[in-house]
Amino acid sequence: MGDPADGLLLVADGRVALSSEPHGARGEFGPGDTLGANSLVGDGIRVARAETLSRARVLHLGRDAFQRFADAQPRAACRLLEALLREQAHITREALELVGAALVDRPAAGD
Repeated sequence: MGDPADGLLLVADGRVALSSEPHGARGEFGPGDTLGANSLVGDGIRVARAETLSRARVLHLGRDAFQRFADAQPRAACRLLEALLREQAHITREALELVGAALVDRPAAGD
């Protein structure tokens, strides 16, 4: 956490827990899940801490390597970004559903 976000992490095997203290968010990721996709195209810092929950293999695709790949294979890079955006949209929908459920279950102020 706080380190430069310099690329995508792909959980190949095992389980990884992600937590963000400032945001109070927690999540668990397994094979096929990705973390940090935004850092393939923009600068930033890591805002969460990742910790393996079991023996795990996590692959790293650095921003520089992705940019070289995109220059050499633009269609393939576009397909990769499309898949990452679909995954991000799915995660966002799930988060919004959880927030919506929490708001419905919360008593109104003054009750």
